[in-house]
Amino acid sequence: MDFNWPAVLVGMLVFSFAGVILYAPIHAWGRKWNQWSGFSRRANLVILFIGGLFAGFLLSTAMTHIIHTTVAQMDWSWMFASIFLSFLLWLGIYGTSILVMGLHHKHHPKVMFLHLTNGLIAMLMVGITIGLFPML
Repeated sequence: MDFNWPAVLVGMLVFSFAGVILYAPIHAWGRKWNQWSGFSRRANLVILFIGGLFAGFLLSTAMTHIIHTTVAQMDWSWMFASIFLSFLLWLGIYGTSILVMGLHHKHHPKVMFLHLTNGLIAMLMVGITIGLFPML
C-alpha cells in the first residue's frame, strides 16, 4: 500500500493547530479549560506543541491507513469514510480512553466534557482533511 504523505502531513498540522485553537485562553472555551483543569501558563508550550505534532502524525497515519483499507473493502466514498470513521475512532478509542483516564484521575466532569468535545472536533477536522486527499 502506498503511503499518503499529503493526507498524513496536513492532518498532523490540522490536529496540532486544532489543539492550539481549542485550548488557547484567547476565547471563553479555552479560558474555561484553563480554569477548570488548573493549567499553568508556565507550562512549556513548545513541548506541548511538539507533542501535539507527534500525536497528530500518529493519529493521521493510523486514520489514513484505516480509511484506505475501509474504502478498498467497502463501496464508500473517500470523504464519507473519512468522516464516519473519524467519528467511530473518536467514539471507540479516543473518547473511551479520555473518559476512563478522567475517571481514574478524578478529573472534574466539566474538564472531561471539554476534552471529549475538543477531541471530537479535532478528529473530525483531521477526517475531513484526510477526505480531501484521496488515495487513487
